[in-house]
Amino acid sequence: MPTAQHEHTPPLGDKLAEFLSWKVLLAIFFWGISFPFTKAALTSFHPNGLVAVRMGLGVAVLAAFTFFRRERWWPEPRDRGRSMWLGVVLAAHLLIQAFAMTRTSSISSGWIIAFNPVVLALGGTLFLGERIRRIGWIGMGVATGGVVVVALAHGVDFDGATTGDLLILLSCFTWPAFTLLAAAPTASSGSLRVTSFAMAVAGLLNSIAAFATAWTVAPLTAQSVWATLFLGVFCNGVSFVLWMQALNEEGAAKISAMLYFQPFVTMFWAAWVDGEPITVHAALGGPIVLAGVWLLRRGSPRPPRLARDARVVSERSSSVEA
Repeated sequence: MPTAQHEHTPPLGDKLAEFLSWKVLLAIFFWGISFPFTKAALTSFHPNGLVAVRMGLGVAVLAAFTFFRRERWWPEPRDRGRSMWLGVVLAAHLLIQAFAMTRTSSISSGWIIAFNPVVLALGGTLFLGERIRRIGWIGMGVATGGVVVVALAHGVDFDGATTGDLLILLSCFTWPAFTLLAAAPTASSGSLRVTSFAMAVAGLLNSIAAFATAWTVAPLTAQSVWATLFLGVFCNGVSFVLWMQALNEEGAAKISAMLYFQPFVTMFWAAWVDGEPITVHAALGGPIVLAGVWLLRRGSPRPPRLARDARVVSERSSSVEA
């Protein structure tokens, strides 16, 4: 007969889930390697055209998800206005990054984007009431320090920042804005419906911009086509659904911690594909980031609604087992 202590000991899977979310990890992996793919796609596409095609491919993937899961396409009536604004923000966000990649490098973008979780965690605290405990604030500082340690090896210099660097920094505010605006509608209409609707609106806006400027700047190549397919299917379709599901399950502050991993994905991809060496700074800063993420997630409890939902599920499971 199991002891009371054993009954209340969380299984290893639950402990790991407290530290990491596989949905956010997978989304961050795809987004982390998106910068070099974006540069490859831009050899043929105009930024407006690239984002429009990405949106179209993403909508196609989400439509397939919706069909196989037999879900409705439209969000609830009360969520449609905010979902439309989400599309506007999403269109601007990806367009900013596309234009930025014509003026900066993938590595610089990867490290600048590390500012994202700070803005997102602060936004979740200010606008969604997601309280961060003291240990969480300490974790944010530790993780940021770890990213800075690694970034020093790559010469990120904000005094000499390019226009592309400044645009990437601007995207560190548009993405948190999208995530925070999405919290309420995804809670009532579901992540798939809200994401599909917002991406369709963004695709329409980006297509209008592409027709007004240009779709391509050079003949299509196999490299640019495959890069665009990857961006549309995995970075727009799959990753957005995973991110929005995680947002609905854990809250903005908790998932924001894992964005600190994104620059490392970019760096290791550059080392593997482009042959860039892994520096001593990375060996030192990586474990610091891991420690900071662990502290920030420990110090970012689920919002009251999500915690209540989780408690109800736990109580129902206990009653079934009894």
